[in-house]
Amino acid sequence: MKRKQVRFIGYCLIVGLVATLALGMAGCSKKTTTTPTLSSIAITPNPPPTLTVTYSQNFTATATYTNGTTADISTNIEWKSSENRFATIDSGGSATGLAVGTTDITATLNGITSPPVTLSVITLSSIFVTPNPPDNLAVGSAEQFTAIGYNWDGSKAHITSQVTWASDNTGTATINSTGLATGVAAGTANITAAMSGVTSSPLSLTVGTTASTTAPTTTTTTTYVTPTTAP
Repeated sequence: MKRKQVRFIGYCLIVGLVATLALGMAGCSKKTTTTPTLSSIAITPNPPPTLTVTYSQNFTATATYTNGTTADISTNIEWKSSENRFATIDSGGSATGLAVGTTDITATLNGITSPPVTLSVITLSSIFVTPNPPDNLAVGSAEQFTAIGYNWDGSKAHITSQVTWASDNTGTATINSTGLATGVAAGTANITAAMSGVTSSPLSLTVGTTASTTAPTTTTTTTYVTPTTAP
C-alpha cells in the first residue's frame, strides 16, 4: 500500500513538473509588444503662402510615432494662433486672415507641440490684368488673362485662380474662373478681375467674326512672390 502511495505521489510530482515547464515555455514564446507613442508633430505647408485678409489657408498636422510611422492628425489636435487679432484657426486647421500682421501657428497633442509656422496676413491694394491691351479675339477662339495682386507692403502675387473674373458682355465674350476668355460673337466686352473688395481696371476685349482654331492656354499654379517693381 505504501508503495502505491509513493508511486502516486511521484506521478503527481512529475505531472506538476511537466505542467510547470510547459507554462514556462509558453510564457517565453510570447513576444513582448510595445505600443508606439507620439514623438513629434509637423505642420504643412511650411512656409505657408501669404494670406489676404478675409481669406483662409488650410493647414495639415502630421504625427510621427516612436516606431517611425506617421499619421494625419489635423482634426484630432489643438490648433493655436499666437496672434488672434491677425488670424484665427479652427479645430480643422483652417486659418482666416483678420488684419495685417504675422502670427505663429502651432498644433498640440498629448503634451507635444509642433514647431511654429509663421503666417503673414496682408491686404490687397490693387489688381493688374494682362495682357494689356488684350489681343483681338476671333469668334470661337480663346485668350488667357492673368491677374497680379499688389499688396499694401509693395509685394505682389499671381492671383489668377483666386480672383473672380467677369465679362460685362457675355454675348460677345465669356471668361471662366481661371481667366480664360472665349469669343462668342463680334463686338467688345470689358474684362475685370476682383478680389477682397478690389477690382481691376476694365480691359476692352474686341471679338471679330473670323473663326480661329487658337488652342486655349492653360494656367499655372499660383504662388506668392515679393517683387520690387510693377509689371
